[in-house]
Amino acid sequence: ADGWAGDTLRFMLPAGTGSLVVAVCIPDWATRLHGQKLAIRANGQVLGHYPTPAGDFKLFVPVPPELNGAPLRLEITASRFFRPGQDSGDRRRLAYQLNEIRWR
Repeated sequence: ADGWAGDTLRFMLPAGTGSLVVAVCIPDWATRLHGQKLAIRANGQVLGHYPTPAGDFKLFVPVPPELNGAPLRLEITASRFFRPGQDSGDRRRLAYQLNEIRWR
């Protein structure tokens, strides 16, 4: 795997407490992704909408108390994506590079 996430990412996170850390990268060369916004949901509940700068960065996402101690069914939806190219045969919808999702 090359670390790229599509415009909708679904991820199961084991039970924990606190807030979430979501570490991603919008490469400087991927100008179509500049101005990217990520919407984050957990167990169907909106946790927030986050503008994302170019480069490596971490989002610190508060989790409501009622979700602490429960496994999280995360969904991250991106506002922008691109397809690498017809010539390569890679037709994926690439939105950002995911480095880490964890409890803080």
